[in-house]
Amino acid sequence: MLFILLGGLVGAIGTLIGVGGGFILIPVLLFLFPENGSVWITAVSLWVVAMNSTSGSVTYYFKNRIHVKTAMVFILASLPGALIGVWLGHFVDRSVFEKIFALCLISYSAVLFFKKESAATVLHQSILARQVYVLCGVVSFFVGMLASFFGIGGGVIHVPLLSNLMGFPVHLATGTSQVILAVTAIVATISHLVSGDLNWQDPLLWQIGLGAVVGAQIGAKLSAKVSGRVILKILSVALFIVGVRLFA
Repeated sequence: MLFILLGGLVGAIGTLIGVGGGFILIPVLLFLFPENGSVWITAVSLWVVAMNSTSGSVTYYFKNRIHVKTAMVFILASLPGALIGVWLGHFVDRSVFEKIFALCLISYSAVLFFKKESAATVLHQSILARQVYVLCGVVSFFVGMLASFFGIGGGVIHVPLLSNLMGFPVHLATGTSQVILAVTAIVATISHLVSGDLNWQDPLLWQIGLGAVVGAQIGAKLSAKVSGRVILKILSVALFIVGVRLFA
């Protein structure tokens, strides 16, 4: 029951702000399972991110909060990076990456917290320059790699990237981010399963996953009642939490 509730919390908060929720789950798993290695921790987190973001994506799709073209660009760019991130997790010491990534997240959270919400509309997205998509694709590749390596999904970067650089309204950014997370996390999780890092029959995975699926629906419904500005504030705090946790 505890793990179902944990999954529900992760799913609700993650879907509300357009991220996978790994920034909440990983610290808890590290505390509950001190004997397990970092690869298992990140693999479990990606499993939950996959279930959470898939559930949230279905709801966002029917609410027309997904920019399909942009999602496809980000997915194609993220997938190779996600697979590389899973591979690196088996061989690379996390400490250096954690410190650098943590400093970046903490710094960016401060910028994001004080930034005003974009006033762009969906119409603006149809005339985005090709150069912007190329730039975002390159960034998305590295986001996919780092996100899979750390097991946090990548929405903590994709949402502000879509909102601030591409001018998406925040609610559209969160929905689009969920689709990107769903596909990349599923592929990364399959890679972990093939590598033997996870046992799909482990009851723990299904308990947390079930909670995340239900929580994602709650988060998607709440998103319609929370202003975009509030979502950005929540996201900035989430970035700060991730940074502090990785730096510790």
